[in-house]
Amino acid sequence: MKTPLQQLRKKKNLTQAELSSLSNISVRTIQRIESGSPPKGYTLRKLADTLGVDTVELLNESSDDRNIRRIKLINLSALFFLVFPFGNIIATSLLTYRSKDEHARKVGKKIIELQVFWFLITAIVLFGSPLIQKNLHLSSSFLFFILALLTVSNILLVLINGVALSKNGELRIKLKFNLL
Repeated sequence: MKTPLQQLRKKKNLTQAELSSLSNISVRTIQRIESGSPPKGYTLRKLADTLGVDTVELLNESSDDRNIRRIKLINLSALFFLVFPFGNIIATSLLTYRSKDEHARKVGKKIIELQVFWFLITAIVLFGSPLIQKNLHLSSSFLFFILALLTVSNILLVLINGVALSKNGELRIKLKFNLL
Protein backbone atom coordinates (compact mmCIF):
# COMPACT_ATOMS: atom_id res chain seq x y z
CA MET A 1 0.00 0.00 0.00
CA LYS A 2 1.45 3.29 -1.08
CA THR A 3 1.48 6.34 1.14
CA PRO A 4 0.16 9.66 -0.22
CA LEU A 5 3.73 10.96 -0.56
CA GLN A 6 4.80 7.89 -2.49
CA GLN A 7 1.78 8.17 -4.81
CA LEU A 8 2.37 11.87 -5.47
CA ARG A 9 6.12 11.38 -5.97
CA LYS A 10 5.58 8.57 -8.47
CA LYS A 11 2.87 10.57 -10.24
CA LYS A 12 5.50 13.30 -10.83
CA ASN A 13 8.03 10.63 -11.96
CA LEU A 14 10.49 11.53 -9.22
CA THR A 15 12.88 9.27 -7.36
CA GLN A 16 13.35 9.73 -3.63
CA ALA A 17 16.75 11.30 -4.32
CA GLU A 18 15.28 13.76 -6.83
CA LEU A 19 12.51 14.76 -4.42
CA SER A 20 15.12 15.16 -1.70
CA SER A 21 17.19 17.45 -3.91
CA LEU A 22 14.19 19.56 -4.97
CA SER A 23 12.76 19.93 -1.46
CA ASN A 24 15.97 20.04 0.60
CA ILE A 25 14.51 17.25 2.75
CA SER A 26 16.84 14.31 3.42
CA VAL A 27 16.30 11.03 1.57
CA ARG A 28 16.10 9.30 4.96
CA THR A 29 13.19 11.55 6.01
CA ILE A 30 11.40 10.86 2.72
CA GLN A 31 11.92 7.13 3.23
CA ARG A 32 10.55 7.35 6.77
CA ILE A 33 7.45 9.23 5.56
CA GLU A 34 6.91 6.75 2.74
CA SER A 35 7.09 3.88 5.21
CA GLY A 36 4.18 5.32 7.17
CA SER A 37 5.41 8.08 9.48
CA PRO A 38 3.27 11.19 8.77
CA PRO A 39 5.12 14.38 7.81
CA LYS A 40 4.84 17.36 10.19
CA GLY A 41 5.50 21.07 10.27
CA TYR A 42 8.26 22.35 8.01
CA THR A 43 8.75 18.99 6.30
CA LEU A 44 5.03 18.73 5.48
CA ARG A 45 4.89 22.28 4.03
CA LYS A 46 8.15 21.91 2.08
CA LEU A 47 7.10 18.60 0.49
CA ALA A 48 3.65 19.95 -0.36
CA ASP A 49 5.18 23.04 -1.99
CA THR A 50 7.70 20.95 -3.93
CA LEU A 51 5.00 18.59 -5.22
CA GLY A 52 2.55 21.43 -5.89
CA VAL A 53 -0.21 20.05 -3.66
CA ASP A 54 -2.06 21.11 -0.54
CA THR A 55 -0.67 19.78 2.76
CA VAL A 56 -3.93 17.88 3.33
CA GLU A 57 -3.17 15.68 0.33
CA LEU A 58 0.04 14.46 1.97
CA LEU A 59 -1.86 13.52 5.10
CA ASN A 60 -4.91 11.90 3.52
CA GLU A 61 -5.14 8.17 3.64
CA SER A 62 -5.44 6.74 0.14
CA SER A 63 -8.71 5.14 -0.91
CA ASP A 64 -6.81 1.86 -1.40
CA ASP A 65 -5.79 1.93 2.27
CA ARG A 66 -9.36 2.62 3.35
CA ASN A 67 -10.63 -0.23 1.15
CA ILE A 68 -8.10 -2.69 2.56
CA ARG A 69 -9.05 -1.64 6.09
CA ARG A 70 -12.72 -2.18 5.22
CA ILE A 71 -11.97 -5.62 3.75
CA LYS A 72 -9.91 -6.55 6.83
CA LEU A 73 -12.88 -5.53 9.01
CA ILE A 74 -15.21 -7.70 6.91
CA ASN A 75 -12.77 -10.59 7.28
CA LEU A 76 -12.49 -10.14 11.06
CA SER A 77 -16.27 -9.98 11.39
CA ALA A 78 -16.31 -13.67 10.50
CA LEU A 79 -15.16 -14.31 14.07
CA PHE A 80 -18.70 -13.48 15.22
CA PHE A 81 -19.42 -17.20 14.87
CA LEU A 82 -17.75 -17.44 18.28
CA VAL A 83 -20.49 -15.26 19.78
CA PHE A 84 -23.65 -16.53 18.09
CA PRO A 85 -24.65 -19.07 15.44
CA PHE A 86 -24.48 -17.77 11.88
CA GLY A 87 -22.65 -14.70 13.21
CA ASN A 88 -19.86 -15.22 10.71
CA ILE A 89 -22.28 -15.11 7.77
CA ILE A 90 -24.57 -12.37 9.10
CA ALA A 91 -21.79 -9.96 10.15
CA THR A 92 -19.74 -10.40 6.98
CA SER A 93 -22.87 -10.00 4.84
CA LEU A 94 -23.95 -6.80 6.60
CA LEU A 95 -20.53 -5.19 6.27
CA THR A 96 -20.09 -6.34 2.68
CA TYR A 97 -23.40 -5.10 1.38
CA ARG A 98 -23.16 -1.79 3.25
CA SER A 99 -19.85 -1.07 1.58
CA LYS A 100 -19.99 1.46 -1.23
CA ASP A 101 -16.73 0.27 -2.77
CA GLU A 102 -17.12 -2.34 -5.50
CA HIS A 103 -13.76 -3.99 -4.76
CA ALA A 104 -14.61 -4.35 -1.06
CA ARG A 105 -17.93 -5.92 -2.04
CA LYS A 106 -16.25 -8.36 -4.41
CA VAL A 107 -13.70 -9.49 -1.83
CA GLY A 108 -16.40 -9.47 0.86
CA LYS A 109 -18.45 -11.91 -1.24
CA LYS A 110 -15.43 -14.22 -1.39
CA ILE A 111 -15.19 -14.06 2.41
CA ILE A 112 -18.93 -14.79 2.73
CA GLU A 113 -18.57 -17.75 0.35
CA LEU A 114 -15.72 -19.12 2.44
CA GLN A 115 -17.76 -18.73 5.63
CA VAL A 116 -20.83 -20.38 4.10
CA PHE A 117 -18.66 -23.26 2.89
CA TRP A 118 -17.08 -23.60 6.36
CA PHE A 119 -20.54 -23.58 7.92
CA LEU A 120 -21.80 -26.30 5.55
CA ILE A 121 -18.77 -28.49 6.25
CA THR A 122 -19.21 -27.90 9.98
CA ALA A 123 -22.91 -28.82 9.85
CA ILE A 124 -22.23 -32.01 7.88
CA VAL A 125 -19.42 -33.06 10.22
CA LEU A 126 -21.41 -32.29 13.37
CA PHE A 127 -24.49 -34.13 12.15
CA GLY A 128 -22.38 -37.08 11.05
CA SER A 129 -20.13 -37.27 14.07
CA PRO A 130 -22.63 -39.04 16.38
CA LEU A 131 -22.97 -41.80 13.77
CA ILE A 132 -19.22 -42.07 13.44
CA GLN A 133 -18.84 -41.97 17.22
CA LYS A 134 -21.42 -44.75 17.69
CA ASN A 135 -20.13 -46.99 14.88
CA LEU A 136 -16.49 -46.64 15.84
CA HIS A 137 -17.21 -46.82 19.59
CA LEU A 138 -15.42 -43.56 20.32
CA SER A 139 -15.68 -41.66 23.61
CA SER A 140 -18.22 -38.89 24.15
CA SER A 141 -15.45 -36.29 24.01
CA PHE A 142 -15.07 -37.03 20.28
CA LEU A 143 -17.82 -34.54 19.39
CA PHE A 144 -16.18 -31.81 21.48
CA PHE A 145 -12.82 -32.51 19.86
CA ILE A 146 -14.35 -32.19 16.39
CA LEU A 147 -16.13 -28.97 17.35
CA ALA A 148 -12.91 -27.50 18.75
CA LEU A 149 -11.01 -28.51 15.62
CA LEU A 150 -13.60 -26.87 13.36
CA THR A 151 -13.59 -23.71 15.49
CA VAL A 152 -9.81 -23.44 15.37
CA SER A 153 -9.86 -24.03 11.60
CA ASN A 154 -12.15 -21.04 11.04
CA ILE A 155 -10.12 -18.83 13.34
CA LEU A 156 -7.02 -19.79 11.34
CA LEU A 157 -8.83 -19.01 8.06
CA VAL A 158 -9.63 -15.52 9.32
CA LEU A 159 -6.12 -14.91 10.68
CA ILE A 160 -4.32 -16.18 7.57
CA ASN A 161 -6.51 -14.04 5.31
CA GLY A 162 -6.05 -11.05 7.62
CA VAL A 163 -2.27 -11.33 7.40
CA ALA A 164 -2.44 -11.73 3.62
CA LEU A 165 -4.66 -8.65 3.35
CA SER A 166 -2.14 -6.66 5.37
CA LYS A 167 0.81 -7.83 3.28
CA ASN A 168 -0.51 -7.76 -0.27
CA GLY A 169 -4.14 -6.66 -0.13
CA GLU A 170 -5.54 -10.00 -1.28
CA LEU A 171 -7.09 -13.05 0.33
CA ARG A 172 -4.76 -16.02 0.62
CA ILE A 173 -7.48 -18.61 1.18
CA LYS A 174 -10.56 -18.45 -1.00
CA LEU A 175 -12.78 -20.89 -2.82
CA LYS A 176 -11.86 -21.81 -6.38
CA PHE A 177 -15.54 -21.86 -7.30
CA ASN A 178 -18.47 -19.52 -6.78
CA LEU A 179 -20.89 -20.51 -4.09
CA LEU A 180 -23.11 -17.41 -4.16
